[in-house]
Amino acid sequence: MAEDGRSAGSLYDLVGSDWFVALVDRFYDGVATDELLRPLYPEDLEESRRNLAGFLQQYWGGPPDYSAERGHPRLRMRHAPFRIGAAERDAWLGHMAIAVDGGDLTDAAVADDPGYVEALQRCNAQTGIADLRAEFQQSRAERTPDQIRETNGQILAVVDCLRARGWEVDDPTQDETGALNLRGLLQGSDVDLRGDEEARSCLSEIRLREDG
Repeated sequence: MAEDGRSAGSLYDLVGSDWFVALVDRFYDGVATDELLRPLYPEDLEESRRNLAGFLQQYWGGPPDYSAERGHPRLRMRHAPFRIGAAERDAWLGHMAIAVDGGDLTDAAVADDPGYVEALQRCNAQTGIADLRAEFQQSRAERTPDQIRETNGQILAVVDCLRARGWEVDDPTQDETGALNLRGLLQGSDVDLRGDEEARSCLSEIRLREDG
């Protein structure tokens, strides 16, 4: 047992609190440009980021700070005022799958941890997130050259927009299919998608539908 009474050897113990903060930042960077999900959230996403990070830290074995501050999660009650159907669910899970993909959970101590594996299996049984992640990866692999060129054009337009507004952005790199990687590019730059309205507007104006 950990000193605060929680179980030792959890995912939280293996990856640390900052991993969950970075996970939530990647997730909300996607939500911020999603026309379906963005209206469900407040204009300022900082509190939403903090609450989700706290909830995930607690759920995956961290200290119960979330419940101490906000009480029982009561997820159904908190989401009851919002219209959430299959489309919203799939969009949410899609952004979370992308965020998890960016977390580099390749350490054998994490990937082989029985508690982690059991929790992932339970999560997938309840949400289907692993299947959705596989579908997302397959859909990217099956894109036609024309689709890749169209998406690359959108990404280059985003880069041009950011540069025109004063941001220093490197040239995007290509993956094995020839597709440009916008998310990796933005994560390696000083572009502030959370705090700068002009930076976010470059994405919303172009209405980029796919994560690059």
